[in-house]
Amino acid sequence: MTPANPAARPTGLHEKLLSESPDDPALLNNLALLYQQTGASSQALEYARKAYQLAPQQIPILDTLGWVLVQQGEVARGLRYLREAQARSLKEPQINYHLGAALTHLGRREEARQFLEVALQAGKRFEGADEAQVLLQQLSTH
Repeated sequence: MTPANPAARPTGLHEKLLSESPDDPALLNNLALLYQQTGASSQALEYARKAYQLAPQQIPILDTLGWVLVQQGEVARGLRYLREAQARSLKEPQINYHLGAALTHLGRREEARQFLEVALQAGKRFEGADEAQVLLQQLSTH
């Protein structure tokens, strides 16, 4: 059942803001992430693509589009965007984690391990850090 107040939904506030500023790439990007997290993957991809069309050079947008594609099974396509994001922000641990996860899906274990190590050695907490640690342990034991 949908809450009566749209702002009570995880995406509600962003949807309201987006109705007022439909061409805001940051809002589109944030909404794409929220949709991906809540399991609305087709909407996530739609908003990630719109954000990319408006701001194709922004690192967070490249990362989001790449990560959404990877999580939806389009790993090779997503890897392209993740590599571009990583090239623009070498030290961003979450991007390195996303790259490591994508490369793991493609069977490129050694390269994946390197990106995961860089992500975890950055000394910054990031979303997915626990998953990155587990993935690195799996790659190190096999």
